[in-house]
Amino acid sequence: MMLSRTVVLSLCLVSVAPVLALAQQQPNCADFHRNSDGSWSPTHTFTASGMTLDPSWHFYPGVVYGTTNVVSVLNQYCAAAAPYRTKASAGYRF
Repeated sequence: MMLSRTVVLSLCLVSVAPVLALAQQQPNCADFHRNSDGSWSPTHTFTASGMTLDPSWHFYPGVVYGTTNVVSVLNQYCAAAAPYRTKASAGYRF
């Protein structure tokens, strides 16, 4: 399940590469939160280049999406403003 979701995400993000390339300029840090595993997720659902991403998506360290290392960009611009977020702090019920 995880592998197929990663493949789907990778293929979808190729189509949003132009939007993600804009993140290299400076992302809106309020649009993302850092997860306890070092990945980043959107804080809300949004559509970019016809692809809808929601808070369940994860951008993982070391993975290049399209032509952009999203985690590296977010770490560079947003890490100081985004404490790690756990499932409990995100309001998940166990």
